[in-house]
Parts: sequence; C-alpha cells; structure tokens
Amino acid sequence: MASTPSVGGGGGLAQPLVVSAPVLGFAWDSKAGTLRQIDGVPGAAHVDASANTGDGFALAVAADSHDYALLLDAKGALYLATLAGGVPQQISTGPWSGVAISASGSYAVAYANTGTAPQLISGLPQQPAFHTMDAQGMHISSAAVGDDGTALLAAGVSSGGTAVLAVPMGASAVRALTVGAVGGMAFVPRTDRALVADAASGAMTQLTRVNTEPSAAAVNGAKLAQPVGLDVSADGRWALVANAAGMVTRIDLSGQTQPATAKCGCSPTTVATLSGAAFRLTEAGTATGWIVDAGGAAPRVLFVPALPGQTKAEGGQ
Repeated sequence: MASTPSVGGGGGLAQPLVVSAPVLGFAWDSKAGTLRQIDGVPGAAHVDASANTGDGFALAVAADSHDYALLLDAKGALYLATLAGGVPQQISTGPWSGVAISASGSYAVAYANTGTAPQLISGLPQQPAFHTMDAQGMHISSAAVGDDGTALLAAGVSSGGTAVLAVPMGASAVRALTVGAVGGMAFVPRTDRALVADAASGAMTQLTRVNTEPSAAAVNGAKLAQPVGLDVSADGRWALVANAAGMVTRIDLSGQTQPATAKCGCSPTTVATLSGAAFRLTEAGTATGWIVDAGGAAPRVLFVPALPGQTKAEGGQ
C-alpha cells in the first residue's frame, strides 16, 4: 500500500497552553516543500515553524478561510487537508497541474495543461463533489473561480495570445476575453465580476456578468508592465497587481481613491490575498517573505522574516 505524504508539525510531549497570534495567511515554501503558516499582523508578522502542512507534496494552496488546503503530489494527484493538522486525503487521481480556490472556500477548480477537462469542485471542505467543465478541449494554464462556482480558465490559442473562457456552473464555456498572456486573474468576492491582467500589454480588464453574458472594460490607472500576479481583498475593495521588477499598483474598486503605487526591493512571483487588506508577493519561510498592506492612505511594503538559520532574500523597502 502506497504511503501518504505527511502533515508536519506533530508529535512530541504536550505543550503548555499559549495565546495564539492571529493567522495572517499561508504561503507555499518551494525550497522546503511545505505550506507555511504566517501569524501576526502586517508589520509584525512571522512564520510559525511548527504549523507546516504539505510535507512531501509538490504544491499546496490554502483557502482564504484558513480552514483547509488543497495539495498536489508529484504525480498530480489532488489531496485535501484541514489546516488544524488533518492528514491529507486523496480526492482525485488527476493528473492536475494546478488548482484555484474561491474567496469563500466553497468552490475550487483543478486543471491541467494537457487538454484534460478541468473539474469544478463543490461542497468544500466537508463533502467535495466533482463536476466536469467544458473547456473546449483547450490546455488550461491558469484558472480562477468565483463564489458562485463560475470559473475563468486561461488557455493558449493557435492564433496567438491567450483565451480567457468564462464557464458558469453547469453551463458551456464562452470566450470572455483574449489577452497576450495572463499576468493574473481573480474574482471580486461575492460578485459576478472578475479582473484579468494582461502580461503582454500591462493592461487590466474588468469582466462583469461573468456568469451570464461577460462584458469587458479597461480599468483606468491600472496598467503595469509585465504583471506576474493579481488578487482582490476579502472585502472586495482593493485590487493589487505586481510585476517581477517589484512595482506594485493598488486599485480602489470602490472608486473612492485614485490608483496608488509602491516599490518592493524584492522580485514578486505572485499576488495572493491574506487577511484584511494584506497581500503576499513572494513565498515565505526559507527566505524572507514580502507582503503589502493595502488598506492605508498608501500601500506599504513589509517583510516577514525568514525562519532562523535560513537564507535571507534580497532587500526591500
């Protein structure tokens, strides 16, 4: 019988009761091969060395609700684990190349760049159920999923560029947009709106009525050269986009303030929502992690210290 990769942080004598810091979020640490828990608040955050999940896996993505994670092993099989130390349980053999989770955590999408039909997963985390999605046979390179189960799927097309398909739950896919390359996409929580960043042109597009008749419009002031990530805060107010050169742009989706920029001395590889108005720009744990607090008068770039004895990352500001 094949062994199941373990969830770290267990074993040993009972520890004295301590008051726990708030969980800011989670970050995959590719060098250590584990999902790191980040505790504290922006400006006073740290990696919890005892709360590792995903040891022995190739990738893990945590739900914004902080109650579970989806994990992929080296063969692309999909597992689910609670973030209270639960043992990962296989829920699909795949093979999958990626997974995305909705802001509420109720839905997820497992996808592959091989032409295999992607799967919408409902009933998370207690009763996961799989629904085959119509991706028109395309090879999916990235995905996002909304709180109503509507998904955006990105795939290269023979004519050049990347098609962004809108797939409402139980319905056929329609092409919502074509971009040069996807530099990030995310749904606005609890709405039928989504944002897509074009890595080729630098433009950001807002899609409305994604679950019925998608309509695209440019987001003013959001252009950023070669973006690598995009996400939206849990309250739906702030969108953040970043590029590998360390430039960060904050967009106020309420329209109350103008777009604002910040500079990180790091090299962002993603943009991922944390608690409140915080976003993660890099991995954390083995190296220094970098985050943005987007909720103030201007976005602030802050660091999360590397675990003791680990290699430090490049500097920031």
